[in-house]
This record gives sequence, C-alpha cells and structure tokens, in this order.
Amino acid sequence: MKIRIIEDDRNDLCQIQSQLSLISRQLNIPMQIKAYSNQDDIPYNEPVDCYIVDIQLKDTDGFTICGNIREHDTESVIIFCSHHEELVFHSFRYDIFSFVRKNNLAEDLKEAVNRLAEHLSSDLYYIYSNRADFRKIPYRDILFFESVGNDLYIYLINGEVLRQRKSLVELMKEVSADQFIQLSRNYVVYKKAISVVTSENVTIKDGRKLPISRSQRQKVINSYFKMK
Repeated sequence: MKIRIIEDDRNDLCQIQSQLSLISRQLNIPMQIKAYSNQDDIPYNEPVDCYIVDIQLKDTDGFTICGNIREHDTESVIIFCSHHEELVFHSFRYDIFSFVRKNNLAEDLKEAVNRLAEHLSSDLYYIYSNRADFRKIPYRDILFFESVGNDLYIYLINGEVLRQRKSLVELMKEVSADQFIQLSRNYVVYKKAISVVTSENVTIKDGRKLPISRSQRQKVINSYFKMK
C-alpha cells in the first residue's frame, strides 16, 4: 500500500507514521510511506493508493491540496486528518474517503486503513503474462494498450512498457468495456486516463495524443462525456 502524508507539524507527523507502522504490523499490510511538509514538493503525477492530508497547513490548506490532487489523479484515495472535527461535514464535499480525528488517531486511522485495504482488494485488474513474467495490473495503473503486428504493448502510468503476444480482439474480450474504449485498430485506452477528447484524437494524462479512427469517433466522444 503506497501512502503519501501531507503534514507540516513534526509531532503530528511522527504520531501518524508511528500509528501506520503499528497498523501495518497488526493488519499484515506492507506499506510504502512518504511524507511532505511543502506542497511544492508533492509529486502529484506519481501514482499512490492514498493521501493522508492535514487540513490546517502553514502555507495552504487541505482543501486546496485535495483540489491539486484531483487535477492530476482521480483514482487515489484521500483521507483528511485534522484536529478540527467541526470541518468533518464540509470535508466530504471534496471527494474524500475518510476523516481521521487527530485526538482519536489510533482508532480512526486503523478503521480508515482497514476500509482502504478492502477498497483496494476490490480493484479491477488486467492479468498480464508472458514467458518471464506474470502479474495482476490494476486498471488504474494502465494508460493504454497499443497493437503492433502480433504484439500488444501495455503503457503504464509509471512509465513502464510491457509487451505480450495478443490481439486487440482478444484484449477487448478480457477487459471491462465500462473501463476501456477502443480508439482504432491499434489503440485501446483506459477511460479515466483521458484528459481531453477532440474529433481527431484523445490526450491522456501524460500528455500523449492518440488518434481516433473515423469509425470509432462518435463512440469515443459519447463514452467520454458519459464519464463527466
């Protein structure tokens, strides 16, 4: 489980990290934890499972951070962690997963992490296999698939590119049509990776433009706007 903490109070940060370490052992959940106190240092484009965000920060606030996260990442879970319990109802306007009270940190955080683990385990996966590798890839880690000859290339959000022997026809039988859309004979894209659609192409999260065939144009446009 990849967790990013945004907290500028050292004492509160130490307590959160200590509780996460304890929860990791208790629930047998491996965790990769990174902490940031300055909003300018946050690598929003790097995928994580969860952000734990303090609401009251010195140079900004958690609501602004939440907006910045959602500009780059619609998949990660956001948990607010605050002393200001009076903000709990206002917080849920911001598409957050949970609200952790700092004065009840141990109990609230454990419950939130337990729910998060259940949430992540229900993720949809693509099963990738070749002679040397086999893995389950969460849909949210995929940008798009490209068909070249008899090979299928899988472009991941972390920059990795995988290759296997498979056609797009075979691929579309395996993945969810609710999650992926075929652009042409060569490209299938994860819908939530799309940032812009025009009549000629789609722009995905990393800035790449993928062409849309004339026959797929209306289907792609309709599918995109159904998500909005």
